[in-house]
Amino acid sequence: MKISADHRVVKIEKVNTSSASESEPSLIIDTCSVHESNVSDDFCFDHQELCCVHCITLCHRKCESIQAIDMIKNKKDKIETLQYELTEVKNKIGKLTEEKELEKKKKNAFFKQIELKAKTTVISMKNNLEGLLGVFMQELNLIQEEQDVSQKEKSESLKTFLNIINQLQDKSKIVGQHGSLNQMFIHFERSKCELKSAIKDTSSALNTDSIEDAQFVLNETLS
Repeated sequence: MKISADHRVVKIEKVNTSSASESEPSLIIDTCSVHESNVSDDFCFDHQELCCVHCITLCHRKCESIQAIDMIKNKKDKIETLQYELTEVKNKIGKLTEEKELEKKKKNAFFKQIELKAKTTVISMKNNLEGLLGVFMQELNLIQEEQDVSQKEKSESLKTFLNIINQLQDKSKIVGQHGSLNQMFIHFERSKCELKSAIKDTSSALNTDSIEDAQFVLNETLS
């Protein structure tokens, strides 16, 4: 005899998958999941499976612990224990889920805080750098203005010094052509004093040794 002799064969595509939406009484099924024409009225403790008469005959003949469901003691206690345990597990899972959600929110808030702090720090650094750049540019402009003024003063001092030399040369030429030897000597001594004073003023304005070198040459010449 074939094992599937009592089985009702149905094509997969014709299986009704809408049973979950049916009314609750339809969920109460005591027929055998293998042999649908029989009722599962026994329980195999060896395999922890519900059995019908055919199941016992075909698959559980060698099992040592098979008992009729009607004869099982403390069924109600076991059911209540299972329901209690399921409730406990459900509560623990719910609590664990809440804890994980809270932990996730805390982590997200922590990362948001870090992100905000980083952005604030970058903005602060940018503002500080812009402030430092502004101060630096002001100082640079002041230095440039001072250099421009100083350079202008130096140029004016050089022009003044050259004008004095030109005037002395022109005057020396006139005195040489029309004056006496005594007048030339007097002019020469006065010119020495004027040149020394002009060299001193120009050297101070230019802050350089080049005029001092010129003074040395003139001193050698005019001494």
